[in-house]
Amino acid sequence: MKREMAFTILAMICGAILSLSMMEGLLLSGMRSPTATEHPLVTWEEKAEFDSFAKSPWWKLSPTWQRSILTGLFAVIPLALSAVGFWSFLWHLNPNWVKASPRWKGKPLVVSMLVLLSVAILLLVIVSASISMGMGIRLLHTLALVIFFGLLWFIAGEMGWAGDYSSWKMGVPGKIPRPGASFLMGATVGLAASGLIWLDRWAIGQWMFLASEVLPKTFFLMRLPFRNSCYGMAAVVGMSFGIFAGLAAALSPRYLETKQRLRRFLLPSILFGILIAVIAGVYLRAANRYELGGKSLAEALRVPAGTSVDRTVVLFKAKGKPGELAIQRWPMESSVTTLFPTPASYTMGLTLENLCRVEEYLSKKKSRTRFSPAAIDLLRDGYYRLWDLGRFRQWEFFDSEWEPIRRNIFLNYLEFLPIIPANRSYLESYANENKWYASGKGALQIAKGFSHFGMREEAERWLGKARERGADISSVHLPSRALTEGKVKGRIRVNGKPPSNSKVLLLAYVRPLEELRTSPLLGSAQEFVEAQELDAEGRFAFSNLYEGEFLLALMTEKETLPFALAPSRIKVRNAPGIIKLTGQKPTRTLGEIGLVAK
Repeated sequence: MKREMAFTILAMICGAILSLSMMEGLLLSGMRSPTATEHPLVTWEEKAEFDSFAKSPWWKLSPTWQRSILTGLFAVIPLALSAVGFWSFLWHLNPNWVKASPRWKGKPLVVSMLVLLSVAILLLVIVSASISMGMGIRLLHTLALVIFFGLLWFIAGEMGWAGDYSSWKMGVPGKIPRPGASFLMGATVGLAASGLIWLDRWAIGQWMFLASEVLPKTFFLMRLPFRNSCYGMAAVVGMSFGIFAGLAAALSPRYLETKQRLRRFLLPSILFGILIAVIAGVYLRAANRYELGGKSLAEALRVPAGTSVDRTVVLFKAKGKPGELAIQRWPMESSVTTLFPTPASYTMGLTLENLCRVEEYLSKKKSRTRFSPAAIDLLRDGYYRLWDLGRFRQWEFFDSEWEPIRRNIFLNYLEFLPIIPANRSYLESYANENKWYASGKGALQIAKGFSHFGMREEAERWLGKARERGADISSVHLPSRALTEGKVKGRIRVNGKPPSNSKVLLLAYVRPLEELRTSPLLGSAQEFVEAQELDAEGRFAFSNLYEGEFLLALMTEKETLPFALAPSRIKVRNAPGIIKLTGQKPTRTLGEIGLVAK
């Protein structure tokens, strides 16, 4: 009994070490040399993690030493543990291999390896045949393990074909061979091994998918929870190894009494109870916090899947030139895909009622759930498609505090926003040095933002910070007086009357017209400067604009202007073309723009 307990504990230790070795190897192999240019704006918590990461002894090692350590973690340690486990496992399979006659010394191990190779080849044939029969991968995996361990018990077991290794007759002298029982016990161990593998994969997979949905999307903040989770996963894998070892000892193909086998079941049973309790406890706690139940995204948001009627968008391009406008279908729906627990797509019709319900869902949650990223994506994409740019930027900014990529994108297009207090508040928030640390690149973007908003003193201060933090500012020029009160106004009529339920959009002209001809409005969010609804007379008026070049676009009902209509069938009168604002010409009056569908 002591040997069996020692074997079980040894298996637990080997499993835990093997798991930690592989996880640490994955963590180290995923590391990239830290460079400040990759992180223009970080929280102080992220910076502390970044500094700690940059000072890691790992970066002081030569590439040769790094490769050697990774080789040890991925190959040497697993092989060494496998060797120790195999020798101990072989003894429990058939203790007679160490008592074999001198002429068999050293040969049982070789023979056992040849047997395993033969079984592996047999399994390969079975797997190939099963795949051609269309069997499920889980069933196939279970079947392979059942056959593998059944044949291993039958061939190498004391009650099986190997016997006492003095001859390859069935069983040992003086005892009845039991090949059927050997195969059945081996198959039972194989079935249990399959169940443990799928349980571990499920538990680890649940955490990995959950981490991808709710953990911070920055490597530096994920590093600590990932490493802490490695210890939990190592405990799960270690207990699984111990349970397998205990079952293998209890059901070993040896001549044991029933009471002896029952006593050997005690330890793996206790370990299995602990394993289930740990996995169930962690899962139930996470299920309550992160909504891991069977609820779908539509049920969580209380918004049924559906679509809305598509609209028509017209982009006015080059004035007085062929192809002076582009027309396209504008889908009034937003689609997301959730990955946890299984990939699922969801499409929501874009109405203010639906978007308000999504906002209500997020406002009620004290922490992020597995649906939070998808809900935020729905709001961002939804308001973007509705041309409600104020709310779009609110949620873009909200998400930027969690998503470093969103943060960097938002930081880059601050200099394209209208000069209004709401937009300036985003810049001032990023400039709050009690919360954020800006690298040289980030400080330079903030300086450009303040210059854009006409705050020259602040712009010069941040330009100095950019220089101190290593940014190249040799080509940067801050205007002495930035345009902050530019205006564009005009009027639009379609088929001789103002289009109802229509919006007009002002875009930054940042892409060549040739590219706009093929993909009119599939650019980045920074191109959308401002949008507003046309009044009853079809008038619009944009204000608080900066110096630059702009284009105009119209969104209207498909009944007013069908999106299937070829641009050549739409006659445009007084097309605005490229709209340019300067300090000398801060206002552009476009007059009446007329569209007539032929």
